[in-house]
Amino acid sequence: PLPMEDVWREFFRWRANSSQYSIYVHPHAGYKYPSTSFFHGRDIHEKVNVKWGGMSQVKAIKYLVRVALQDPLNTWFCFMSETCIPLIPFEKWRSILLANNKSIINACAMSAGEMETETRWRPSLDAVGVKKSDWRKSATWFALNRKHSEVFVNESVTEVGWDSVPCCDEHYL
Repeated sequence: PLPMEDVWREFFRWRANSSQYSIYVHPHAGYKYPSTSFFHGRDIHEKVNVKWGGMSQVKAIKYLVRVALQDPLNTWFCFMSETCIPLIPFEKWRSILLANNKSIINACAMSAGEMETETRWRPSLDAVGVKKSDWRKSATWFALNRKHSEVFVNESVTEVGWDSVPCCDEHYL
């Protein structure tokens, strides 16, 4: 269950037109939202045993985006953690997003001496072409246009290099 479901419900119901968004939720295996839940019928179940901070989490995110791509009306793909609710009304958030034609990723460069680089970087990434000089850290949220969403879900060449990276969801995209 989402601990902040009531807040999410209000975010999407307050001055938001339900024809302007689609919601896809990836709950824990076996969990079903009750019929009274705002997320009932929006859950997508993938046969991925998701473990926090591992590559299975990235694969589950990719699966959600892949399902969302099946709807040709979806042009923007935003991933948000259940605890990362925008602080502005949906209508304003949507207009800001649609005014921008670029995807948004909060990717911050990491220097060689920073903790996330020293404790999380793995040589297996070099083997798949991800250089340490390109290492970035991000919160696990993004807003991707359709083109970049397709690139994201279809990228598989580097996946094997990420298997041993801790908290890879903060670095992968």
